[in-house]
Amino acid sequence: MDMDETIEYIEMCKQAKEIQKLWHFKDGDYLYDINSDRPRVQCWAGYSASDFPGYPQDGIWLPRQDQLQQMFTLNEMSKQFTHEDGQYPLTNNILVKSVNFNGFVEKNWEHFDSFEKHWLAFVMKIKFSKRWVGKNWVMP
Repeated sequence: MDMDETIEYIEMCKQAKEIQKLWHFKDGDYLYDINSDRPRVQCWAGYSASDFPGYPQDGIWLPRQDQLQQMFTLNEMSKQFTHEDGQYPLTNNILVKSVNFNGFVEKNWEHFDSFEKHWLAFVMKIKFSKRWVGKNWVMP
């Protein structure tokens, strides 16, 4: 499956100021370059932060699924993926529930059509108590 490069995901990432503040330029990052003559998503490979000292002011970081998943500590993940009766440890429960983010995807499937959007919304909900309402992130 390809990286989500839709206008909606770009806007979700742009408006997720908390996520943008966490970004440290790494090889392989996806950026929406807003200052080029043709704004576009680029996967930066073979570069380091010192090669482009102006970023992120010049671009919007589009985190991949793995980068969004890494924003959770093992303890946080364990809390999110422990079965209601506490029966499954994290390692077994990941197989049972991770695809559904403990019910989050099922409840929000019609709103988000990519796993990047789902993971971004999940991170914003769990870490920052915000939800996406079409144009910005709001506190419930």
